[in-house]
Amino acid sequence: AGGGKKRKAEEESGEPLGDFVVPEKFKILPTDTDEVKAAKKKKVHTLRSAHRQKKSEEDKKGKQASWNSFSAKAGKQKAKGFMSTMKKESIFRTGEDGRVGFTGSGKGTTQWRGV
Repeated sequence: AGGGKKRKAEEESGEPLGDFVVPEKFKILPTDTDEVKAAKKKKVHTLRSAHRQKKSEEDKKGKQASWNSFSAKAGKQKAKGFMSTMKKESIFRTGEDGRVGFTGSGKGTTQWRGV
């Protein structure tokens, strides 16, 4: 009954995953029968897949943490350069009535106050 807790603790340990190593009890011996060999191969395949999955998740978490720290730093910096202090306003802004493209309405095109 206590074996599950031990296995769970091993999975959650903060140690980085290394290369997969086949446990001694699953190594195929010359004295094993064909059924035992097949069962061991299946178990090793399952363990290897689980190890690859854990390693992939660990890599993804590392990349995510890296990106989050980068984006947090980048968001704090003030924009520098030409026109960085100008109020950003759409060049496609319409008037109060919201009508666009009517000729002869007496109203000119929207002027952009840029460079």
